[in-house]
Amino acid sequence: MKSLQIDLSHSDILNSKLKFILPDDILSRAKLLIFNKGEILLHQGDSPSGVYCLIKGKVQIEHLSKDGKDITFCIEEPLSVIGAIEIFQHDSTSRNLSTVKILKTSTIVYFSLNYINTIGLNEPVFLRFLCQQLANKLFISSQLKTTMCLSSLQRVSNYLMNEYNKHGSVIRLERRELVASFLSISVRHLNRVLAELQENQIIELKNKTIIVKDSELLKPE
Repeated sequence: MKSLQIDLSHSDILNSKLKFILPDDILSRAKLLIFNKGEILLHQGDSPSGVYCLIKGKVQIEHLSKDGKDITFCIEEPLSVIGAIEIFQHDSTSRNLSTVKILKTSTIVYFSLNYINTIGLNEPVFLRFLCQQLANKLFISSQLKTTMCLSSLQRVSNYLMNEYNKHGSVIRLERRELVASFLSISVRHLNRVLAELQENQIIELKNKTIIVKDSELLKPE
């Protein structure tokens, strides 16, 4: 991990939507963190240290349950904010709820706990930004709970449709173990559903890439 004093002219800042959300006087108080693939951003159970805004790259958020099962909550992309829930729960006993792993080289804007407690939570623009991010997470969480009632085919179809809406017809497939964990199905079921969708000419599989050939058939009935 590389930690830098933030440079508002840095290409990752200039190319990020965050530049248009938070004013320069707020961004100038942050640090720029650059992580390589495979590094850990946060460990579950550690004390919260601040808020992290992903502006480039991709991370995996996972949780180790009491029975020892490793559950992938989600795979986050820009402009995801990490650590906001813990900030609002912060007291002497609060801990990080999840482990965050870097899936590809990532650039992150980091606001320290000291800045947040002394200035950030009193800044309406910054506070509104955090609240919007928390609202998005709540919406996604409610959608995930709804999918628990769906079949494996419906879960995979919904996942692919969401990816299609975000990235277009060419979808980069993460490790199948991660996707299966995220959808709460087995890798075997995931492979079976993907094979079925390909057989029905709804998608085409090419190594780690999925090409959506008929998005209409992925939509929920």
